Amino acid sequence: MTTARELVRWGQEPLAFELATSDPALAARAREVFALWPAPVGRQPAARFEVSRIADDDVVGPGGANERGPGWQARVCDGDARSSTVTADEALRWVELRAVQSFLPRHDGALALHGALADVGGRALLIIGPPNAGKSSLACALWRSGAALLSDDVALVDLATGAARPGPRRVALRHGSRSLLGDELWQRIVTARASAPTDEGWCFHPGEIDGRPLPRTTRVGAVIFLERRARAEIPPATIARIAPAHAVLAWLPYVVAQRALDTGEAIRRIAPLAERVPAYDLARGPLAAMAANARAALDGGC
Repeated sequence: MTTARELVRWGQEPLAFELATSDPALAARAREVFALWPAPVGRQPAARFEVSRIADDDVVGPGGANERGPGWQARVCDGDARSSTVTADEALRWVELRAVQSFLPRHDGALALHGALADVGGRALLIIGPPNAGKSSLACALWRSGAALLSDDVALVDLATGAARPGPRRVALRHGSRSLLGDELWQRIVTARASAPTDEGWCFHPGEIDGRPLPRTTRVGAVIFLERRARAEIPPATIARIAPAHAVLAWLPYVVAQRALDTGEAIRRIAPLAERVPAYDLARGPLAAMAANARAALDGGC
């Protein structure tokens, strides 16, 4: 007898995704993980995934860990990418990552950018910087002070309007963020239904933690660059306005799959947004002061 396969759909404009599995528990878990990203109506899946058990008879240890090796295989249908994982949650995190990577430079006026996205009263701060520059820490400080945390990884920005949406992927924080967020909030992250452990910490839906409905779209009010290589020296935790021509070049390294887009074309497309949306360098310093000055950037900064 052939086991029936269940389909789980999710997405973020303009893309939809689909996951197939014959494991009912995996399908239920996928629906929990992807519940906040309903698939755009009428869109054919940009990518299809399949997740299946590959070691049904292995012994499962405490916390669901498989004691005898990988227990799940996730793969991209009609593609070569695949991953063997120990737990179902690891397989779903791999699917999340692969889905986000589908947001290549597009020709419909939108770009996917590596960065954190926080909404403050309907206006968004897009926080950009190299790895370990403190993007997640600053985004969490803004979250703690009342902003809506939308993404710490990928933002989808409409180049004509400045409208922004988070990529369909949970926020992931390292264990070191616990001291920033506090034990009570961290415990809520750990125990939330859609949360899952990672090698370095936890991934979760911020909206599930703070109970607030997150905006489906927001508008970028300011771009904050952390540790921009060409920035001038400024005092700790302070901001300095970046000229639009310099901001265009600063954005380029953070375009998702930038090599798929000609540099000249990327500059042409980003330039109008750089003219419209102010960009600032923000120097490292006390986190509370950095968050306050990031918010000030939305009101004209300096």
